[in-house]
Amino acid sequence: MVFQKIRYRQENKQVRIALQKIFGIGPSLSNHLCDLVGISTQKVKDLSNAQIEKLSSTVTNQFFFGADLKRLIKTDINRLSSIGCFRGSLHKKNTKLLEKKRR
Repeated sequence: MVFQKIRYRQENKQVRIALQKIFGIGPSLSNHLCDLVGISTQKVKDLSNAQIEKLSSTVTNQFFFGADLKRLIKTDINRLSSIGCFRGSLHKKNTKLLEKKRR
């Protein structure tokens, strides 16, 4: 399921680069995943079905990504605004959270 978009759109790229196109997977996590599966510098079109299954199962079972991650972020922001904390009020105002105060 993870590789449906990547397999057809990113065929000629390395797996480490193609994984970064998924929301929530950055360079360090993609390197870690490739090391777990045992993929060195292969391209997406050169992967076997067993490698694809192993990679997709590790991603779906251990990490949040894509729509699930977006939903978690949205619920966290809604929770902060509902309890009335300072960070929640900044999210409501659409201001930067860690901005320095100006004179």
